[in-house]
Amino acid sequence: MFGLKRAIRNYIERLPAELGQFGEPPYTREQVDVAVRRASLNDKHIHYAYFIHCNQMQHVNGIGVDNGSCTDMRGTIESAIAPGFLSSLILGASFGGSSDSSGDSCDFSGGAE
Repeated sequence: MFGLKRAIRNYIERLPAELGQFGEPPYTREQVDVAVRRASLNDKHIHYAYFIHCNQMQHVNGIGVDNGSCTDMRGTIESAIAPGFLSSLILGASFGGSSDSSGDSCDFSGGAE
């Protein structure tokens, strides 16, 4: 889990500078891929980078998430960063919530949450 937590922190701390060249979020999977390479980050857990930086589920569907739910991913991300107020701000801003009108679902398996 240590490697995963470190990757998540890197995706949160280091990717925004690289992604800034693409304009405002949300970003595409391709843009995140480029940013990860340019920042020389490990792509082993890149599905977390997609989840953090791409708020449209079309960008994260089909990426092979083991648990299948964004609730589990959010919990993993929250455990990787400082719990409490700071994580609430980061999680809320990064993910844009799951109750917007875009039809996004937190379920990576294709079903509704």
